[in-house]
Amino acid sequence: HSGDSVTLTCSSDANPPVHNYTWYRKTEDETVLQDTGRMPNLTLHLVSSAEGLYHCEARNKVGSKNSTGVRVSLAGPVQ
Repeated sequence: HSGDSVTLTCSSDANPPVHNYTWYRKTEDETVLQDTGRMPNLTLHLVSSAEGLYHCEARNKVGSKNSTGVRVSLAGPVQ
């Protein structure tokens, strides 16, 4: 519902450990960087501008790996 918030969490079992997580939101038109940092969580306020397909990129000193996408809509997160 509008006004609620949802938290997405990027989980990883990387070795060596992940030192940076980057969240992206993909819409029909573009892919937008949402947040980057050491914390694996992204908290969204459910407004129409937050709708889209989100994925995270976990990066360690060896390389990086993208998660599968999670679609966020005002109806609530759908796996």
